[in-house]
Amino acid sequence: MIEIESNEILSRGYHLLRRIRFSWPGRDGGRSSATHEVLERPDASAILLHHTGRDAFVLVSQYRLGAALGGHSGPLIEVAAGLIDGGETPLEAALRECREETGYAPGEAIFVSAIYPSPAAVTEKLFLFCAEVDDSIRIGAGGGLAHEEEEVTTREIPVARARAMMEAGEIADAKTLILMQWHFARADARIASAATSRQPAP
Repeated sequence: MIEIESNEILSRGYHLLRRIRFSWPGRDGGRSSATHEVLERPDASAILLHHTGRDAFVLVSQYRLGAALGGHSGPLIEVAAGLIDGGETPLEAALRECREETGYAPGEAIFVSAIYPSPAAVTEKLFLFCAEVDDSIRIGAGGGLAHEEEEVTTREIPVARARAMMEAGEIADAKTLILMQWHFARADARIASAATSRQPAP
């Protein structure tokens, strides 16, 4: 178990930044310790949309400061995502962000996983979902919310093209890569299962 030895607040901005001294059970039977700065960030949800009629992913692109400071050029291509508001479930947050950023309003989604994107330095837990959509459930243009300083561009990318972009390193966002890989793994498994079922019995 981790034990907190000291806890100092460094900044109270949009998120809370702390400097924490902590210890954990060491390999030698004693305790090891370190001091880290940790950003307390609320949990979030992300959702990959598959447009079944056109076999395309509905994604968004936007400029991200952290990625730019890290050397990324241009906007990031991502799945719709955002922080979970008070009183919301992760699924409710995913569906809301879907409506706000893409204009699509699916009534349900498949839960894929929950991950810690940066567990050494950020407290955020990210819930991942996938949903199928078509034009009948598009209720708006998307683009995000102006009062939240969002400027999001909705992008529809054919699945085959998205796979090539992923393999070429043109998609660099972690949550998007995880969800795409999950989608492709399921699709490949279905194809393999169908091919096996068509083989004649020995």
